[in-house]
Amino acid sequence: MLIATRGFGNDLSSAKVPSIQVDASDVLREHYYLGGDEKIRRSAYFCSYQDAGAQTINLVGVSVATTQVVEYCEGDEDSFENAFWFNEAGGIVKSAQWVGPLTGTLIIEFVPRTGPVAPQVGPSVTIAAAPVEGGPVVISGSLD
Repeated sequence: MLIATRGFGNDLSSAKVPSIQVDASDVLREHYYLGGDEKIRRSAYFCSYQDAGAQTINLVGVSVATTQVVEYCEGDEDSFENAFWFNEAGGIVKSAQWVGPLTGTLIIEFVPRTGPVAPQVGPSVTIAAAPVEGGPVVISGSLD
């Protein structure tokens, strides 16, 4: 779960994120942003979760069976959707998570060791890669 960003500009300073529970609703999510005036701004959202069903996704050339869960959040100023793809073991192997109104959504993918070393990112730009057990994690954001 994305709880902070650094280096994107208009960063998410921190977040209190709920556990993902299918069919849960009115779950509180809180985001904190540091403004240009050096003051922290809190944004509160009420979220619900829905099972979007089984999907096979491609992670750098490797097909992975997943179950997608979508989080729908509404606040006073913004609303957004996050998507999470869980593998059969219950781990998140891909997510599309909203950072804020100016940064938008980041896509985070676990890259299986059996895939190619250099991921092909297509229309998005690779922001960072960090090694984890089993393979790297690729974080990308849309150029739009």
